Amino acid sequence: MNNVIFGKTMKNFHDHVDIQLLKKWKGQYGANSLLTKPDFHRRIVYYFHYNGNFVATKIKTLKTKMDKPIYVEMAISDVSKIYTDNWFDTVCHYIGNKEKLGLMKDENN
Repeated sequence: MNNVIFGKTMKNFHDHVDIQLLKKWKGQYGANSLLTKPDFHRRIVYYFHYNGNFVATKIKTLKTKMDKPIYVEMAISDVSKIYTDNWFDTVCHYIGNKEKLGLMKDENN
């Protein structure tokens, strides 16, 4: 279960693309109209002798939906854990071995 959660948090939402396979070039829904869009990335023309040409257009996504946690937030919590561990180590160094943390004064024997 931990590997699944780790893999989902490592997913990069900014790399998602939309690929459309089109058979016609002209018209409102043709490949020519997709070439003029600002989010157009590249096109590949495939030629099949029995079906004709296919155009694969790669379109970048303009809006990304962040519905899962990202790994950066987990890395920040790891760094904060290092700082708290360092703080407790310095407190234990100043107190010394005579007293134990978490015990009241009358319990120290």
